[in-house]
Amino acid sequence: MHSPASKCNMAVAVAVVAVAVAVAVAALLSAPARPVVVVVGGGLAGCASALEAAAAAPASVRVVLLEQRPKLGGNTARATSGVSAAGTAAQRDAGVSGDDAERLAADTLASGAGLSDPALVRVLAGRSVDALSWLQALGVNCSSVIQCGGHSLPRTHRLPPSHDHTTMVGAEIVNALVKAIAATQVTVTLNAQVENVVTKDGRVAGVEYTDLTTNARVMLAASAVVLATGGFSASKSLLRQYVPNHADRPTTNGPWAAGDGLRMAAALGASLVQMDQVQLHPTGLLNLSDVHSGHVLLGPENMRGCGGAFILIIFETFLKGILVNARGERYVNELTLRDAITVKLLAQNDSFDGVAFSYLLLNDKSVECFGPAVMRFYVGSGLFRWFDNAAQAGTALGIPTGALSDTLRNYGVGGADSFGKRLFPVAFDPERRLVIAAVTPAVHYTMGGVAIDSGAHVLRSDNGHISGLFAAGEVTGGVHGANRLVGNSLLECIVFGRIAGRAALTVHTSLYS
Repeated sequence: MHSPASKCNMAVAVAVVAVAVAVAVAALLSAPARPVVVVVGGGLAGCASALEAAAAAPASVRVVLLEQRPKLGGNTARATSGVSAAGTAAQRDAGVSGDDAERLAADTLASGAGLSDPALVRVLAGRSVDALSWLQALGVNCSSVIQCGGHSLPRTHRLPPSHDHTTMVGAEIVNALVKAIAATQVTVTLNAQVENVVTKDGRVAGVEYTDLTTNARVMLAASAVVLATGGFSASKSLLRQYVPNHADRPTTNGPWAAGDGLRMAAALGASLVQMDQVQLHPTGLLNLSDVHSGHVLLGPENMRGCGGAFILIIFETFLKGILVNARGERYVNELTLRDAITVKLLAQNDSFDGVAFSYLLLNDKSVECFGPAVMRFYVGSGLFRWFDNAAQAGTALGIPTGALSDTLRNYGVGGADSFGKRLFPVAFDPERRLVIAAVTPAVHYTMGGVAIDSGAHVLRSDNGHISGLFAAGEVTGGVHGANRLVGNSLLECIVFGRIAGRAALTVHTSLYS
């Protein structure tokens, strides 16, 4: 039993804590003496926002970048294909003519199937050349141009293929971002799990986050907040809520893609749009020794663009090339939209231990285009296997060797095929060696999210702004509609990340002028 004295001491302690919390909250909800722009999320969208804000801000403005992980990068570090841009010098050098922002916008709107916001798409496409130039100015050499699914012309800009360079384009971008941010006055706080965006009198006043190294709660005052927290591909609860039929599929995303920004924005009255629009990537690289792991590496678009051939046992990947089913037959134009490939792949009804899958086939010329060093990584990871010829591959994988040989021999013969394919990046010879992976559909990207306008302001259901709150990247919805084109995610992060960073400074002007 506690003595009266101990009860009194306890009451005093509780009162002291309460007063301290109240003082901290009151301090937070007052405009900071020095304007602060807080960016939540350290992927490409967040870093672009922080860099833009730092470059444009007067010395009196502090820019803080909060990232929940021990390092910057997020899902950007996993990007494998490239960046969309229309009307670039790299395209002209590659002999690509007739491309422009209008054509990129038209392809994006067609892919979105009527769900994309035309105003957002016009901004995306109209700033694509500038976005690529910005990226190249950071030292990222996206000078190689390839054709990818859903694009009417080659406009996916990527790193040149290499025999000895294994870095993917996403990792290269992250390395460049880290160096660029280190050269600025941006304050980077890692291991910071943002819990809430705090408001006062209808406008943003700051954020509350947990320091994951100490478990301490931190209140950070802010004049503006940019949400760049990514999507919800790794959140089983949100997938079950909005797309229950995909909730049990593997994902290409890291566990941090949990929809945190969506939750925080919704709590402030933000409108969430098109949350049921989730993209399955048809070429998730399936590890046949662990098909139920819940996570797969991505077989990037540029594999299919470099002549990859899929043989169906349905494991969604989006590598460039030929897709064939377990019977050794092609079943789709490998350069069509991701959602269309997924539908065709699943319709083959092939499975491995209950997991739908196909095979992706590449040859030496395909690998030369894609990048020998990167392929060595995939082979070393056990995701691809080399075979001397189609007969050896068929025998090892249980595919009818005659059918597989015929499929490869007939690929691209006679021009356009019965699947509507007119571009055949490479020819296949069944007597020459092949490298093959099993692929499966995986949750790759969530097109829905927080509603924004073309100035990256977060919108309420009545289309009014939540004052001081901005968003960019996969946390937002409205750009991609029903299906995202390859290369448009990195483009979106750059374009709207920079817009959000600069827009956040307008709050500085209104509050502190």
